[in-house]
Amino acid sequence: MFEKQLPVSLYAYEWKLLEQGKGKIYKPVAHIEQWIPIVFILLNIGLGAYSVLT
Repeated sequence: MFEKQLPVSLYAYEWKLLEQGKGKIYKPVAHIEQWIPIVFILLNIGLGAYSVLT
């Protein structure tokens, strides 16, 4: 792992503070991130249709 070669392991420290994702502080956002491309695709299609129709 690349982080082991660095003088400070910030990711490991942060993950330790967040209790490996099991604590109350950690809020996963992967379920939101998967919708972002779909929103932009729909926005692009909508704007494209609007520009063709006007």
